[in-house]
Amino acid sequence: MLPESSQETIKKAEKRTSVLFFLCTKTVSLLTEVTGYDAMV
Repeated sequence: MLPESSQETIKKAEKRTSVLFFLCTKTVSLLTEVTGYDAMV
């Protein structure tokens, strides 16, 4: 078992990663809308 502090750190890291991932997907979808879907292919 991990100590409490380690679990907290891991949870924070996971949260930060998911937020970053969300922002990345948002940016990509916005870019595809702006530039047109042909740009992705």
